[in-house]
Amino acid sequence: QHGGPGSRHPVLVMLFHSPASIWPAAGPPAAAEHRLIFWPYEAPHHYGNPAAPWDRSWLHVGGHWFERAIRHSGLPLATPLAIRPAIVMRYFEMTYEELHGHARQDPDMIEGLLRLFLHDVARHWIAHAAARRSDPRLEHARQYLEAHFHRPFDLAETAREAHLSPSHFCSCFARQFGVPPRQYAMRLRLQRAAQLLANREFAVFQVAEIVGFRD
Repeated sequence: QHGGPGSRHPVLVMLFHSPASIWPAAGPPAAAEHRLIFWPYEAPHHYGNPAAPWDRSWLHVGGHWFERAIRHSGLPLATPLAIRPAIVMRYFEMTYEELHGHARQDPDMIEGLLRLFLHDVARHWIAHAAARRSDPRLEHARQYLEAHFHRPFDLAETAREAHLSPSHFCSCFARQFGVPPRQYAMRLRLQRAAQLLANREFAVFQVAEIVGFRD
């Protein structure tokens, strides 16, 4: 648990970059990779990956206005949300720069960034939820790509996951997610590579092997 009576950080925002799980209070664990979660004040949480190294980015936010703003936005609390990591990291980085890149912090600027963050996340989450409702086969194929992004892209195999012909799958996937499946898979691979390179713990050739670049 985070927080507690008099806590300065009542809301924990966490984005998982690599394979991990979230264990709720009841029920089976939920996949956490490329998921964003808002844990409210004093919410119990258990997360991680006991089988492999994993990483995440997080933000503690003080002030109960933030929890109220989350609820007002329609975003569920303590629920893994499928949000493109680039959207979340853009606001994390801007907030970090505002906190540490100036001689004097501007509370109005920080609050404004956090409100924009919630608005942008809610907009994409609602659109993503609508896409899931429109065709669950394509959502299944997207999750398959996220789980196997390090493997060579195979259009026929991915289309079979959606129970569609390759040509029909390509057109439907692009219409639902905005990019063709091959490009979507490449973006996942490059995003993961960028995260690993930023940590400076691996050589470039090691990162290439991890994310599936054989040459």
